[in-house]
Amino acid sequence: MGVTILRARRLCQTVGLIALVGGCAAPGDLESTRPAALSVPQQWSVSSAPDATELTGYWTALGDPLLDRFVSQAIAENRDLNRAVARIAQTRAGVRASRANYLPRVAGTAGVQREIGEFAEDDLRFSVGADVQWEVDLFGQISSDVAAARADLAAAGYGLADLQRLIVGQVAQ
Repeated sequence: MGVTILRARRLCQTVGLIALVGGCAAPGDLESTRPAALSVPQQWSVSSAPDATELTGYWTALGDPLLDRFVSQAIAENRDLNRAVARIAQTRAGVRASRANYLPRVAGTAGVQREIGEFAEDDLRFSVGADVQWEVDLFGQISSDVAAARADLAAAGYGLADLQRLIVGQVAQ
């Protein structure tokens, strides 16, 4: 009976150790999880890529100054676009904050204390303290956070571009 308890205890210790080490494993590289590129049939291929300036200002090809004015006014005064621009600024700050986790954190405190009263001493007491923390990116958590923040920034940028194209398309119609 004693041997069975010993085996059960060792089995529990082994399972616990495996669970502990497995919990520390970093997720795989986010870049390698992208799906493989699909081949496009030749008849669907475009012989030359369109110029980027043509796509960003496609309504100017119509040569209508009234349409140009309406589009520029819609872009300048649209609250949804302003919100999307603010979202991009917020996600940029998130990228900076997540990259800041690579650096050590330093916190300092200082104080002065003086007793008041009849039996108090007239001396001032000074106190100064500092704390330094630094987390090593041993298991890739900080790198994963930075990659996720960059992906959020890219998504916010694509969202802004899509919203701008939608608004311009609606105005042009």
